Amino acid sequence: LETLSLIAWRQPITRAEIEEIRGVGINSNVIRTLLEREWIRVLGRKEVPGRPEMLGTTRQFLDYFNLKSLDQLPGLTAIRDLDIENLPLELLPDTAPEEDSRVLQGGAGDCDL
Repeated sequence: LETLSLIAWRQPITRAEIEEIRGVGINSNVIRTLLEREWIRVLGRKEVPGRPEMLGTTRQFLDYFNLKSLDQLPGLTAIRDLDIENLPLELLPDTAPEEDSRVLQGGAGDCDL
């Protein structure tokens, strides 16, 4: 999502520019997946040595994220102001402690290794 976010906010952008901003290389599979999902497309080539592809978002990207236009993306200052440390974490399922201990202690699904 970080790569997709950079493409959305900074388009047109090259892979090298994304890597420079992030400070790490991008796995080719990330770009390939975004292209396969049709969330990004090649907008052209930058007129610099090597003529790297310039990437941008597509209509499918807008539709998937329920946006009418890129103008609906929050501004970068709004994102910087988010208090990420205090966002609610609702990613883990609620399980009773006794349920967890049964799984750790063994049960019908155990197998000998």
